[in-house]
Amino acid sequence: MSFDPQQFGAAARIDGGSRRPLAAVWIRLCLFLAPVLLIVCLPVYLIDPYGLFSRRSIVDDGVRFDTAARVNHVLLGMISFTKRPTPNILLGDSQMNHFKAEEVEAIAGRPYSNLSYGGGTLAESIATFWYAAHIVKLESVYFGMSYYSFTDNSRDRVGAAVRVIRNPLAYFSSGDVLEAAWDDAVARVTHHAVTYQPSVSAAAFWRQQLGELARRKQTYSASERTIGDLREIVRYCRAHGIAIFFVIPPEHEDVRTRMEQMGMLDDYLTFKATVAALGPTYDCDVANGITRDASKFQDPFHTTLAAASLITRSIWTGSREWCDFVRAD
Repeated sequence: MSFDPQQFGAAARIDGGSRRPLAAVWIRLCLFLAPVLLIVCLPVYLIDPYGLFSRRSIVDDGVRFDTAARVNHVLLGMISFTKRPTPNILLGDSQMNHFKAEEVEAIAGRPYSNLSYGGGTLAESIATFWYAAHIVKLESVYFGMSYYSFTDNSRDRVGAAVRVIRNPLAYFSSGDVLEAAWDDAVARVTHHAVTYQPSVSAAAFWRQQLGELARRKQTYSASERTIGDLREIVRYCRAHGIAIFFVIPPEHEDVRTRMEQMGMLDDYLTFKATVAALGPTYDCDVANGITRDASKFQDPFHTTLAAASLITRSIWTGSREWCDFVRAD
């Protein structure tokens, strides 16, 4: 086979010509994406609303983490825990979140993380336990159980949070990240954090919150399958030397009164018995000086931080002043 320089030159010209249009396509694509990178990705990186990157934000930490917790408390908590895992954790919903990890640490002398979430579901607490057990050797778990969230609610933000943690590029396309970044940018420009405080009086808000029990009455308590998932966690903890306790956070006595009026009290007592049968339980939702005093509550379901501090001391010092301690038979 003979070599033809003219044919070789023609092939080179064809190949070179194909590369030039391809390069032009890449240039146009970069120009098209540049506004996205500048308008979306750069602000998200500089603000870093959930603290994914190891750098200082251009927004005050207090503002951005308050905003992040409001938009997606799960993502904030899991990113923080992944960066600084501790062998002792708290799980639950917004009621349990009032117990501050730093106060528990001061009493117990060991590091703690509070992985309780505003609007948290039982499914999210279960998923969070297994995530924590996967990344750190756990020593103790305090599993918050509220009657309101003791259902089969399938809402689970944990899986989405794990995907963001494992693939940081997903951080820039997350709707919750973009929403939090926008609110943080507004706060930086206006010097006023975005707030969603109730617009009604404290008394009206109290009544509105009690009205939420009607929604709970329309749902069923956790199924045997979900309770089985909890038993599996208890078995895992016992097999691996992890101390596990359940905590029923306090609610104002108005809640129990309303339950009785609505015919929900038997179901509520069954909930308590089910939790106590799972393992050692601190039942803090009992009649005492805290649960009778409205001034110790932000609303019927959530204590003030000062009252939560009293409960914290009661549990972790072993005084049990504000909680009954129930051991499973």
